[in-house]
Amino acid sequence: MMTLENHFERSGSMSDSSDQLVTTKEAFCAPEMSRYSKIADRWILPGIIDFTRFGYWRNKKRWKKITGNQSNKHILITGARTGLGLCAAKELAKLGAELTLVVRKAEDITPLVDKLKTVSGNKNVTAEVADLSLIGDVKSLTDRLVRKNKKIDVLINNAGALINPRLETKENLEQSFALLLLSPYRLTLGLKPLLNQSEQPRIINVVSGGMYTQKLCVNELIMPKEKYSGSVAYARAKRGLMIVTESWADAWKEDGFVVNAMHPGWADTPGVQNSLPTFRKITKQFLRTPEQGADTIVWLAAASEAGRISGKLFLDREPRTTYLIKSTVETKKERLRLLDFLDKF
Repeated sequence: MMTLENHFERSGSMSDSSDQLVTTKEAFCAPEMSRYSKIADRWILPGIIDFTRFGYWRNKKRWKKITGNQSNKHILITGARTGLGLCAAKELAKLGAELTLVVRKAEDITPLVDKLKTVSGNKNVTAEVADLSLIGDVKSLTDRLVRKNKKIDVLINNAGALINPRLETKENLEQSFALLLLSPYRLTLGLKPLLNQSEQPRIINVVSGGMYTQKLCVNELIMPKEKYSGSVAYARAKRGLMIVTESWADAWKEDGFVVNAMHPGWADTPGVQNSLPTFRKITKQFLRTPEQGADTIVWLAAASEAGRISGKLFLDREPRTTYLIKSTVETKKERLRLLDFLDKF
């Protein structure tokens, strides 16, 4: 596998399309957190305003267009039937990538695949069935894909749902924990042999701004019925996934992996419409479209400069702080406990 350093040297001879002529150095420099964003996150409220469509419009002004052909890339996306996953799949299909979509129900495959082929003109779209809240299904999926032995260049862990009231899977696991944290953890580890075949494997974990409210406490990841809150369980799982992202980025950097997380801001997805109706009613005029929320997923998967940085949280193609409140910062011991805990399942 090519190392990150070698990949970057090789990338220097390539060129991303842009509305204006840029030098190779400018086109491929690693993204940095802007001075505005540093101030906005420090004062919290301006940072939260960036979650809205106004933040998207402000940040979009400085972006280069993503037009690079991805026809040699194989991308696997979970949760691609609706919302962010569907929007990301459409754009990546238009860029020419070969897509494998993971959906929960077999009857969703034909209409979804046909729709993507029609809107993109890309015929290299297939789908696999797995209920990702079931770890048995995750293992069956990874076993099937490993047997096919087809390299994966980009893995997008997007599947998720805000689950209220508390539910348990038939494997007797609390469903929020199983779907939002344990599932992407087991899926990524199971697919690592296929990612290893890529010159520069990328992993993109979709998290949530809600994680800013929660501190990692491994003992509280699986919430008992009497204390359960769907929004809190969701935020805690996403906090855990962010920590997993950073851990993988560090552990796999010598193998050339690029591992990042993104959060979409406040996007008007079916998940928000169905699970947070009061929040949507209050904030509807400020919400992003699903396409706006999904933009950074596409950028992390396809942009050359996104391959120059790993272990970060992104909003609108820019690295952002992972903690807005000091009291939510976990200890190093707790971070290590998280990985040990997830390995037990």
